[in-house]
Amino acid sequence: MTEQKPQTLPDVSQWQAQALRLTAFPSPAAKFDDPKWWRELLGTDAESRNIRPLRGELTEQGPFEKGILVLQVGPLRIDWNLGMNIETGLDSDDPNLPALGSFSEVGDKFLKLMAGWLSSATVPSLQRLAFGAVLRQPVGGHDDGYKLLSKYLSSVDISPESRDFFYQINRPRKSKIPQVTDLVINRLNKWACVTSQRTIFQQLADGKTSTHVVGGTSYACSLELDISSSSDFTGELPKQVVEQLFREMYSFGREIASRGDLP
Repeated sequence: MTEQKPQTLPDVSQWQAQALRLTAFPSPAAKFDDPKWWRELLGTDAESRNIRPLRGELTEQGPFEKGILVLQVGPLRIDWNLGMNIETGLDSDDPNLPALGSFSEVGDKFLKLMAGWLSSATVPSLQRLAFGAVLRQPVGGHDDGYKLLSKYLSSVDISPESRDFFYQINRPRKSKIPQVTDLVINRLNKWACVTSQRTIFQQLADGKTSTHVVGGTSYACSLELDISSSSDFTGELPKQVVEQLFREMYSFGREIASRGDLP
């Protein structure tokens, strides 16, 4: 068998973040009626707040960095989502590729923010935790995209002539945190090449809508991450380790973005 040569990969900062997510699954006994997490974490009220008390649901959102931060609270899960601000999120160098910023920068800021929430006294008992990200790395064209993918996926045979490629795999690992050494962390990563165009919609005087494309086609490698603790774990995560666990999940995500698909 021919030994595969190590590939030289771009720095992790070349990945642009389009969305980042923390998902927490409360334990059945957890209580969190009308939580004030947004104000506690960000020091101000959210730009909008929507409560549906009969369903036990709360949605708050407001600006954070270059994006929009959304807190969604339900009886079974809590999500913090950082996504694109449609009005201001277009990258100045490439108007067809929206981005929150470099994964290495905005990811670290999101990690710091979420670590502050997870370490607070008002966070409920949790059974599961997850980190998610949607990343894009701009490339010059179709062939460049597939050549770059082949470096990140060294065990997969990809040629520049390939089309409609999509690769998804889960590489579970056990957590290295001493208090939860038997906890399995799912490391789901999805890879593809994507294209995008900026389309402008214009309302005409006769009521019809006109559309036209601005600029050319943009190409990028796409990486979607879903790093989560196993659903087989049915107990409560020790409160003193949930922040550390999320940091471990984030480091797994950075490792995949830095080194590609590895066991």
